[in-house]
Amino acid sequence: MKIDLDTITSQTRAALGENLVSLVLYGSHARGDATAGSDVNLFIVVRDHGPSALAGLFKLVPAWMKKGVAAPVIFRADQVPRSLDSFAVEFAEMAAARRVLWGEDPFKDFAPDWSVVRRELEREARQKRIALTRRWLASGGNSKVYPLIFAETVPGYLALLRMTLLYLKRTAETATLEAVMSELVKREPWLKPEVWWRLRSIAKRQTKANAAELEQLLHEYLRQAILLVRTLDRERG
Repeated sequence: MKIDLDTITSQTRAALGENLVSLVLYGSHARGDATAGSDVNLFIVVRDHGPSALAGLFKLVPAWMKKGVAAPVIFRADQVPRSLDSFAVEFAEMAAARRVLWGEDPFKDFAPDWSVVRRELEREARQKRIALTRRWLASGGNSKVYPLIFAETVPGYLALLRMTLLYLKRTAETATLEAVMSELVKREPWLKPEVWWRLRSIAKRQTKANAAELEQLLHEYLRQAILLVRTLDRERG
């Protein structure tokens, strides 16, 4: 379903009035690599984020979500600069791929603290590796559940790989997934793009695999997850 961003912008302005500071599109639709199932991600900056001040969005958001728009991320204007350390990765990702639909650009002068970004990326990579291992062990080797594991975990890992490249380059810039894989494998030879493309294809139900193939793919997935943690840990020093 095609999302009418002009309509969303006008609806947001009407709902928030003078309270609205910025409306920003970020994520795959801002990068230009969105697929039919990709959510539309919005970052809204307001002067007041109390319930009564946001009441105008109460009916809009559920209607948006039915059309593929994720519930927006909302920040009070004065909290954006105060949150650069606690949302270092999220803000770096938004800064790398954004389109200001209305108002000020909250990331115009944004400069990521790359040491904080690395720490957050390592923490997330470790948590994802632990969660993936637990899911695999809990499956008891039942390959029938592996496609579900892929569907629920691979998108987050692809976002993590994207941010890892931005960290290694120390730059917040737009990059499609194809470009990320192509450049990251040159820097980190352990990366196997073919594994990630296969995981993504099965996660999106574009292709199927037999039990033996799924077992081998999950083992490769776990190895890639471990090597990603090692890469980020190496960058510590």
